[in-house]
Amino acid sequence: MTRNTRSRILDAGTALLNDEGLAAVTQTRIARAAGLRQSHLTYYFPTRADLLLALAEHSVDQALVGVQTHRAELPGALVDGAMYLPRVRMLASLVLAADQDPALRPVLERLVAHLRDALADVLRSLGLRGTEAEALTLQATLTGLALLNLGRQSPQAAHDIEAGLGTVLDLLAARSLRAAESH
Repeated sequence: MTRNTRSRILDAGTALLNDEGLAAVTQTRIARAAGLRQSHLTYYFPTRADLLLALAEHSVDQALVGVQTHRAELPGALVDGAMYLPRVRMLASLVLAADQDPALRPVLERLVAHLRDALADVLRSLGLRGTEAEALTLQATLTGLALLNLGRQSPQAAHDIEAGLGTVLDLLAARSLRAAESH
């Protein structure tokens, strides 16, 4: 029951976030959407920061499940993740909220670390070393391209994500090859 309740909360929060944005993510609204009393929600997520982190990680984990199940099409799955506007909006909203609310900065820091670790695993599954620097490079590239796509939402922006990601993966592969040859 505990896992089911937590999942209901995260699913309800993700739906609100996707449909209405960060302003809709309140403990009261999520509890109502999940069909729970607010006291149940605060048992699992005592603060809004805890809730936002869990929602962001849940969203990222959902994306990574898609990436992991399509390993043969991994670059394409990463492109799809960068083009999924609700998740990009959520991440952008969290960054902007952390800029205004210092209490959210540790939440954002944990999310960045969580995503970077996951991207390092993705790189390793592609046969690369998956170092912290490589994961950082991939994370920064995906984040920047996703934000540019969010602002433009055009065929050119979608093409830029594919081209930029392909170039970065090629560069990281060449770097890994050079590192392996030097050892």
